[in-house]
Amino acid sequence: MNNPNMTTRAAQVVSRRADVLAWLIVAALITTATICALVRGESSQSPDGPALQDIRITGMEFTPSSIEVDSSTHVVLRITNDDSREHNLKLGSGFTGPIYPGDSVVYDFGTFESDTQGWCTKAGHKAMGMVYDVTVRE
Repeated sequence: MNNPNMTTRAAQVVSRRADVLAWLIVAALITTATICALVRGESSQSPDGPALQDIRITGMEFTPSSIEVDSSTHVVLRITNDDSREHNLKLGSGFTGPIYPGDSVVYDFGTFESDTQGWCTKAGHKAMGMVYDVTVRE
């Protein structure tokens, strides 16, 4: 004999699981779109969003070596070390920590009120031109 309450309860459980699965799929799509935007490697800035830029380290330089933003815009960099040595980036109050050869990091350096220069803190690297500039538009 089938219990109608059990059938209704089972349908509710299935419905809740479907709702959870639907929300997980939406979250996965949003995450995938965000990762694709970062991996694409372009500098992009929306009026309310961060400035995203893909930086490559080769030899003693960051390429590109600068970005121009508004003072309210977060600077988010995806830095890939294509060099054979360890590097890093100190920019404002932010610091990536070591970026080993072949590794990539994504770091949100926050906002900047004025033009700021960052650099690799490894001995002698700044003097050899390993600098990165943030220019703030007025």
